[in-house]
Amino acid sequence: MRQWQLGIYFLKLIRYPNLLYILLTQYLLRYTLMDPVFHRLGISFSLSNIQFTLLVFSTLCIAAAGYIINDYFDLNIDQINKPDKVIIDKYIHRRWAIAWHSILNFSGISLAIWLSWDLHRWWLWIAQAICTLLLWFYSTHFKRLPLIGNFVISGLTSFTLLVLIVYEPRFYTLPYTTQLWPLNRLIWLYAIFAFLLSMVREMVKDLEDLFGDSKEGCRTVPIIWGIGISKKISIIILVIFELLMVYCISQAFERDWTFVGIYLTLLVWLPVLFIIFYLTRAVAVRNYHLISLLIKGVMLSGILSMLMIYVYL
Repeated sequence: MRQWQLGIYFLKLIRYPNLLYILLTQYLLRYTLMDPVFHRLGISFSLSNIQFTLLVFSTLCIAAAGYIINDYFDLNIDQINKPDKVIIDKYIHRRWAIAWHSILNFSGISLAIWLSWDLHRWWLWIAQAICTLLLWFYSTHFKRLPLIGNFVISGLTSFTLLVLIVYEPRFYTLPYTTQLWPLNRLIWLYAIFAFLLSMVREMVKDLEDLFGDSKEGCRTVPIIWGIGISKKISIIILVIFELLMVYCISQAFERDWTFVGIYLTLLVWLPVLFIIFYLTRAVAVRNYHLISLLIKGVMLSGILSMLMIYVYL
């Protein structure tokens, strides 16, 4: 096999579209939300642009390593659920997969340690270390348990936003804490929305992978409590999402952020309403796969909404 073909399979192994989501999220968060507010308040960033790029790269390395180890331990399940998408042992040897997992984790943690030392806050790198451990135990244990694996991945998804607060001491250092509270609250809202959507997407993926998971002895929600209960839990989470979104849309119109309110209504609230409707009628694997793609599209719309908010900041 040619080197460029191996490169393509490696990119697929590390889920490069998902990594692009993380990259886009973190850059938009810093430069469309944080930067205008910091500039208006006359506050400088603790991380330079180069240091911020290294933080993003650290996040991407750890996420990529997580995708590799997940595929490594899910090899038998994937050969049942999606044999045409299996990469490990088919195109990339297991030993190379583990090697790349180790290299990426080492790179991510090393960058985190260096940034912690540079900020004179030695404990910051522990956040990335915990993420690395969670991704390992998710792949080996948590994902085979009801709700725990879903919760872990959803928490890690939201943490891709919150890590920017962790590595920006201005958010928790007086007198900046009070000045930055509205921005802090906005970032937390994005993190909560990311958590809720990711939680539903993970549960829908459990429905999609039901056959292979059951063959390998997994104890996911649809296997233990049934498909109906799994769908009801997902719908409840989506309804909570919609209620919170109504609050955000009302706040946008109240602040005269008219285009933000219209954008959130048309490209976030209404699509999720359709997902709720479609999920109640979903019965086949292709239905769940489509819902998963739709949720991913809503997540992208949510990320891009930062550009709309930037206009008003």
